[in-house]
Amino acid sequence: MDRAQRAPQPVIQQYGLLGVYFVIAFLLHNHQNFCDEGSNLDLGTSVLKGLHLYRDLFENHFPLPVYLSAALVFFTGPSLPLVRLTVLLVETAAFFVTMRVSRLFFPVGFAAVVWALISPYYFGNLLLYDNLAMMGGLALGAVTFAALARGLPASRSMFWCLAVAGFVASMSNPFFALATFIATGALFFAPQIPKAFVLKLWIAIALPIVTYFTYLAATGALGSFYSYVILFNTVTYQKYAPLSIVQVIRTQLELFDIFNPDWLRSVNPWRFNAISFSPIFDQWIFSGLFYRITALLACLLFAVRRNYRTAVFLYLFAAVLPLRGDELFHASPFVVFCLFLAGVLIQEGISMPLPWKAALLTVCGVPAILLSLAGARYLAAHALQSDFDGLVGEAGLLKQAARNRGDVRLGHYPGGNYMHFLTGLRPISKFVDFYPWVAEIGRADEDPELARQPNVVLAIDSGGVVWGYPNYSSLASEISYAQKHLIKERFGWMSVYVSPSLAVPGNREAVPGSREAPGSVFKPGLYRQGQWLLAAKAGNVAGADVKVYGFGGNPDDLPVTGNWDGSGKTRVGVYRSSSGEWLLDSAGAGKTYRFGGQPGDVPVTGDWNGSGTAKIGIYRPSTGEWLLDYDGDGTFNPVRDKTYKFGGDSGDMPVTGDWTGAGITRIGIVRRSYLWILDIAGHGQLDDTSCARFYFGGIPGDIPVIGDWTGEGRSKVGIFRRGNSWLLDMDGNYKFEEGRDMFFFFGNPGDRPVAGNW
Repeated sequence: MDRAQRAPQPVIQQYGLLGVYFVIAFLLHNHQNFCDEGSNLDLGTSVLKGLHLYRDLFENHFPLPVYLSAALVFFTGPSLPLVRLTVLLVETAAFFVTMRVSRLFFPVGFAAVVWALISPYYFGNLLLYDNLAMMGGLALGAVTFAALARGLPASRSMFWCLAVAGFVASMSNPFFALATFIATGALFFAPQIPKAFVLKLWIAIALPIVTYFTYLAATGALGSFYSYVILFNTVTYQKYAPLSIVQVIRTQLELFDIFNPDWLRSVNPWRFNAISFSPIFDQWIFSGLFYRITALLACLLFAVRRNYRTAVFLYLFAAVLPLRGDELFHASPFVVFCLFLAGVLIQEGISMPLPWKAALLTVCGVPAILLSLAGARYLAAHALQSDFDGLVGEAGLLKQAARNRGDVRLGHYPGGNYMHFLTGLRPISKFVDFYPWVAEIGRADEDPELARQPNVVLAIDSGGVVWGYPNYSSLASEISYAQKHLIKERFGWMSVYVSPSLAVPGNREAVPGSREAPGSVFKPGLYRQGQWLLAAKAGNVAGADVKVYGFGGNPDDLPVTGNWDGSGKTRVGVYRSSSGEWLLDSAGAGKTYRFGGQPGDVPVTGDWNGSGTAKIGIYRPSTGEWLLDYDGDGTFNPVRDKTYKFGGDSGDMPVTGDWTGAGITRIGIVRRSYLWILDIAGHGQLDDTSCARFYFGGIPGDIPVIGDWTGEGRSKVGIFRRGNSWLLDMDGNYKFEEGRDMFFFFGNPGDRPVAGNW
C-alpha cells in the first residue's frame, strides 16, 4: 500500500507537532518590529481611507501584503498585538492545510517546530511578503512532492490548496510565479494526476491575477503599477541594491550556491547571536550550509531510487526559492522548505538499514538540534516580550502634535515606521516612506503636496543614515521647506515640524533632555593623571584658555564626563576600574556609585532615556555587551535598565553620542580598522539598516572623541592623535575635509581626551 494511502494516525500524532509550533510561536509573536511590516500596515491603513494602491499610494512590491494588512486593520483596528496574533493564526492554518492535504504530517510538523524556534532570525512572525510567500511556497512544494514521490491522488482539497498557495505566493513576491509554475507544471509528470486537473489549476491561479490587473487598468492604476513595480525596481532601485536575475539563477542552479564561503564563516556548534543582521544567522555551518546539504541529499536520495521526476522537481523548486535573497528574511521560504526536506529525510532514514539510517539521522538531526538550541536560548530570554511600547508612545506624541484632528496629514521620513497605522493619519502625499531611492523619484510629487496641505505634521530623522546615505542629504528639500515654513515643536522626546495652524503657543522646541542649548559648543579637554585641562574653545589654545583643576588621580582611574545634574553643563568624574567605583563631580554634591568592575570593563556615559541628565554604563569588550543604567539609580536592574549586544570583536572601542539630535544618547563602536558603526536607530542592533558605517581616522593609536562641535544639537565624531592632535568632523558628514573641518594641537603624549560644554 502506498504511504499516502495508509490508515490515518491518531489526531495527536498527526497534529501534535503543529500544537508545539503554535505554543512556541505564540511566546514570540509580539517580538520585534521592522520597517517593511510597518510600510505594509501604513499602506493598508491608507487603503481603508479610500486611497488607491499604486494610483494614490507608492508601492514597489506586489499588492497582496498590503491588501491583507488592510483586511487585518479593518477587523483589529490599530493594534499590533492583534495583527500579530492574526498573522500567527494564518500561518498555523497554512501549516495545518499543508499537513492535511499532503498527508506528510511529520515532515511539515518538523519544519514548523524548528521554524518556530529560529524564525526570529528571519522575522518570521511579521507581516512581510516573504512570510506570505513562505506559506504558499511550502504548500506548493510539499503537496507536489507528495504527488510525485508518494503517489498522492488528485482531489478537490489538493486543487484548492495549490490554487490558493499559488495565488498567495505569486501575488506576494513575483519571483514565486516561477516557483508556482515549476510546482504545478511538475504535476504533469505524476501519472495519477489528470492533465485536465493541472490545466484547470492554472486557470484557477491565473484568473484572479488577471482580474486584479484588469481592475488596475479600469481604475487608471495600471500605468502606476508598471512605473513603480517594474521600472522603479529595474532602474532606480538597482542603483541602491543591485540584483542580476540571470546571475542569481545561474548561482542557485549550481548546487544552490553551496560553495559560497559565507556558509562557513562560523563552525561553532554553540553559536548564538542576538537578533541582528550582523553576524548573519545564515552564515553558520549548521544553518546556511545545512539547508543546502539537506536539499542536495533529498535530490540525491530520489535520484538513486530512480525517481528522477521527484529529484528534478526538488532541485528546480529549491533553486528558485532564494532568488530574491538567500539570507536574512528573504531566505525564509527556502529555509522552511529545506527544513521540510530534512523532515522527509529523517522519516525516510528511519526505515533504512542501520548504516544509512545512522548517517541520515546524524546529518539531518544534529544540525536541526543545534538550530533548535540556538532558538531555544533566545526564546528563554525573550518569551512574551513585547517590542511595541516605543512605537505606541511615538504615535501618541504625533497625535498630540496633530491636536487629535482628523484632517491633519502626516509625513514620517525616511520610514513611515508604523505611524500611519497607529495614528490613523493620512500621508501628506502618495509616499508613506521616503527612503533615498524613493526620494529620487518622489520629490516632484512630495514637495508640491507638502506646500499645498494646510495642516501637516512632519517628523524627519535628519541625523540618520540609510544604507550609507545621510538623511540630511536625501531629505534636504523637505528639511529646507520645514525650516522655512513650518514650526518646530517639542513633544516628549520628539521634535516635529507642524503647520502654523497646529502650533501650540509656547511650545516651540524647548531645550531637549541631554542636548545642550543651541550655541553650546563642545570644547576639548584632557585628563592627565588626576589633572583636568578643559579648554574654553576648540582650536589652538593658549594657557589662559584652559581651566585646570584636580579630580581623581588613582593609577586605575579612567576619566568620564556628563551632565550629571541636568544643568546643561558637562561635569567630570572618574571610574576606578579595579573596584567598579564611580566618583562623579556633580554640582552641589558629588555622587558615588558601584557599577561594573569586571576586568576589562570600559565606562560609558550618556542620557539613555532623554530625561535631561547623563547616566552611567559599562561596555564589556569580552562579550560586546552593554549594561546601561537606564533609570539613573547607579545600579543595574535587568527589568528597569537596558542591555545590548553590540560589538565584541577584538579591539572594538565603545563610543556614545546623540547621533540624530533626538535628545537621547545612543551607542556605537569603532573597530581596529577605524570603521565606525553607530546605532542611529537606537535599536541596539548591529545591522546595515539601522546603523551608520564609515571610516574616520586610521593611524594606529588614534583615540575616538565625540562632541557637538557646532552646537546644533547633534553629536559628531573626531580623533585624538599622537597625544597632541585633534581632527574634528565639524559638518557631521563622517569624513575629514581640509578647509571644512577642524585640525589643531592640544595635549601631550599619554593624555586622555575628553569633550564637553564646560
